[in-house]
Amino acid sequence: MKNSFVQRQVIRQGFAFGAKLAGILEMPGRDYSKLIGEIESDPLFMQLKYGADGSERAIRYSRFKRAGLSGRFFELNEGIVAHTGDAGAEVEKLLAGKKKILAVIRKIGEERFRRYFICAEEELSVDEIAEHCGVSGGEAVEILRLVNSVDLYNEFSTPQAALPENTPSYNKVAVLVRQKDGIFINFTSVHLARGLYEVNNGIIDRMVAGGRFSPQEKKRLRELLGKIEFVNIRKSLIYIIISKIIEKQRAYLESYGRRERAAFIQKELAKTMGVHPSIISRAVAGRSVETPWGEEKPLKEFFLSAHPQQKQGIVNRIVEILDNEKISMAGGLMKKPLSDSAIAGMLRNKYGVAIAQRTVAKYRNELGIPGAFHRNRR
Repeated sequence: MKNSFVQRQVIRQGFAFGAKLAGILEMPGRDYSKLIGEIESDPLFMQLKYGADGSERAIRYSRFKRAGLSGRFFELNEGIVAHTGDAGAEVEKLLAGKKKILAVIRKIGEERFRRYFICAEEELSVDEIAEHCGVSGGEAVEILRLVNSVDLYNEFSTPQAALPENTPSYNKVAVLVRQKDGIFINFTSVHLARGLYEVNNGIIDRMVAGGRFSPQEKKRLRELLGKIEFVNIRKSLIYIIISKIIEKQRAYLESYGRRERAAFIQKELAKTMGVHPSIISRAVAGRSVETPWGEEKPLKEFFLSAHPQQKQGIVNRIVEILDNEKISMAGGLMKKPLSDSAIAGMLRNKYGVAIAQRTVAKYRNELGIPGAFHRNRR
């Protein structure tokens, strides 16, 4: 399996990367959004992403698998500012003087707006985008700037209902949607929906060697690429965590919460990713997702250890499975007892409870129930 962007950085940078990653995650959301705005509005970025010369387009977006943008983003109208707090007021102020360009966006239509200004995966110049959408080059640039400016406030998820005093609030980063082939991630912000910045270093090296950049531009280029790496790391980490949650809690999510959440600890995910558990803790802090049944849940609630109450529920299911085994054995429906591995598989497939074979053996021994070999001889 191909390593993720974060895993490749861990391998390349070693211990120093952990400290760097911690700093990235501790950056306040508004500062991080401002950083993305600086990247997207940088003339060098515009040249390398949307330049007229196709051979010099060294930056493209690379979307995450099974991920897109929440449809709520496309409500670019007066209703979008029906939010509370300072951020909502800032969005209202931003859009107040943009009625003309908002009308142009509506004329373009959602499909082309999504394709050319949100996903923007095709390697096109601003003029080519404008031609496809039937607008001027200046209007195309203004739309790109508006999308990035509005996205800074991350105001496109459903606002939380009024919360009691001292109740923590969360930044909803995605809406999880159940589809026929599993759970799909709809991010609430454009920058996450676009995925990673993919940089073609070969093109940049060729441009540098050909004297395409002045000494000042070379310095700015190094700064731009550093910012891009910074943002890519944070994007990648958020995506991996949500993807792993979906993988581990699939039964819970696909059953609309009717099945119990599986045991899943942050330390387990950290080991898989090759980072310190504190990195996972920082990444999930203050962030939430909307479940397929419309309930907003903090990311931290998807991480569960086998605490006493949960353990008892698992033990009860093991007892239920072994009671059914006894009945099936007596009726000749089963030839031999279930192994601990088979019991673990039944817990996972039937109840969405993911525990190791050795944990089944531990709970079974605590119940005073012998292993499959000895149960076969009774």
